[in-house]
Amino acid sequence: MAYDAPDIQTLILHLTWLCLNVSDWINPRFRAVFPTSDHLAALFPQLGITFCEGLFDVVQAATAPRIEWFLSLPADIPHHVWGIYVLVLRKGSRYKLYIGSGTGIKDGVRSRILQHEGRSVEPSHVKQAKDDGYKQVHSSLLAWCNPPTAAQVPAFRTAIIAIEAALHLIFWPMYKRTTRYSFPDGPWARKEYPWDGLCHHNPLTEGVIKGVDDIDLTPEQLEHMASVAAERRRVVRNTWDRKQRASPRPGYMAKRLAVSRKYQPTATAKYHQVIASKAHHCPLCNVTKSCNNLLGKFELSGIPPAPRGQPQIEVTFELDANGILRVSAGDKGSGKTESITITNDKGRLSAEEIERMVEEAEKYADEDKATRERIESRNGLENYAYSLKNQLNDDEGLGGKIDEDDKDTLLEAVKEAQDWLEENAATATSEDFDEQKQKLSDVAYPITSKLYEGGAGGMPDDDDEPSGHDEL
Repeated sequence: MAYDAPDIQTLILHLTWLCLNVSDWINPRFRAVFPTSDHLAALFPQLGITFCEGLFDVVQAATAPRIEWFLSLPADIPHHVWGIYVLVLRKGSRYKLYIGSGTGIKDGVRSRILQHEGRSVEPSHVKQAKDDGYKQVHSSLLAWCNPPTAAQVPAFRTAIIAIEAALHLIFWPMYKRTTRYSFPDGPWARKEYPWDGLCHHNPLTEGVIKGVDDIDLTPEQLEHMASVAAERRRVVRNTWDRKQRASPRPGYMAKRLAVSRKYQPTATAKYHQVIASKAHHCPLCNVTKSCNNLLGKFELSGIPPAPRGQPQIEVTFELDANGILRVSAGDKGSGKTESITITNDKGRLSAEEIERMVEEAEKYADEDKATRERIESRNGLENYAYSLKNQLNDDEGLGGKIDEDDKDTLLEAVKEAQDWLEENAATATSEDFDEQKQKLSDVAYPITSKLYEGGAGGMPDDDDEPSGHDEL
């Protein structure tokens, strides 16, 4: 059955309203949020929802798709997105289909699919099918979008479930074919679907958030609720971790050890390789750079809490003619200072050894400078790509002011830069990072400059560091 729609967004909008505009009972929440088709159409673009490739052609086809179409969809589920997913179960030559949604605050739709894979939370018909020998052979996303702000959660979550109902109407993953489940007529006769369904109700008849009526809450109240919930999760997680460390269960320790083994071999191998090659070894002193001599220690306390990268600690080393070393440190923000004087009264180092160490520090100054420049260049590229991506994803900012083609071009350039960082960050030089940053800027500047023709402003210059610059 072909619908009169130019694209998939318009088509799904039309089918969603068909599901909402029925005489049967549905949860009153949906009619409160979407009393007319205009209300639904106004919210739809704000979702920024993406549908899987090929969906438009499938829905416009004369017959229902074959199960192979679902199996061809990507199995990779991104982190931290909301979405509508499909599960394919198989036993021999028979297939069963389940369609659901995930709008979790922590990990979105991915956590919902992991629950299916681990069988921790399953709908009754899905559980029964697996108990009867059906295997979950594939899972994929039919639609997805970025999580909204706390103020947008109620309306956006309601919209996602309404779109889920539209996808139910299209693919009929319902347990019975003879029951309407409060749906209008779909694109094909129900007997034509080459699979059985596992869904036992229409998504529009269920609650969106059980026990919580948040439709009438103000944006400020919703933001406050979100911050309280986040703080509660943090406290619970930290309390649980402390209890586990105090009296660890075998499962907890096994998980910690598994994580340590996953990363430790590489670090240990690299450490021993550097030691064996004597890459940082002084032949005159016969001392390896990793062999440190503790001269003394002092604590600079009383620094007020601040975001990472903001506190500025100034450390000064003074060596007088008698070989006495004085070290002082001060916090520029609070004015707190502490100091320590290192002498040779404990037989730790002679004056000559102290002087030699100072000379070594000067000797390696160029190497330290190169390392610092490399870190700054890497941070510059990472922050520039991250800032640009956030602006492009902001529909009220840059993302909503440029053409879709230009937006896609910029997002692809950002992805290339981030992929390059993932593959080359460990070995790249400062010049390599600067080259990649300039390459990204060459793509971004011509597009963003269109917004500021004839006026001041524009994207930051390549040499400008974002305000959130951090040192590695």
